Amino acid sequence: MRESQLVSALITGLYPVVKMYRTNAGTFRSMDGSHIVHGLPKGFPDLFGVISKDKVADGRPMPVFLEAKVYPNKASPEQIAFLQEYRKAGCIAGVVYSVADAWKLIDPILKKVK
Repeated sequence: MRESQLVSALITGLYPVVKMYRTNAGTFRSMDGSHIVHGLPKGFPDLFGVISKDKVADGRPMPVFLEAKVYPNKASPEQIAFLQEYRKAGCIAGVVYSVADAWKLIDPILKKVK
């Protein structure tokens, strides 16, 4: 599986609970040959979204940041730092290698239906 396939699987697999948005960034050369970087800051994860308050056990919206990786790839130091910072701020943030990994991060905060 390629990382782009995992990202698509995550967007589809998490859709019932959280709408994930793919982040894109890149570089290009301007007409005068200058190197231009556009998009999000270095380390920003592949996907982000928000779980609505009606689905969260404590009734607060929950931001979600996911870095998708395919084995044996690992997150960069910048990605790890970003995810740690947002976990400390109370968000769901992590490196995931499958849709099941993502559910392990999300499920504990969800409102349980009786």
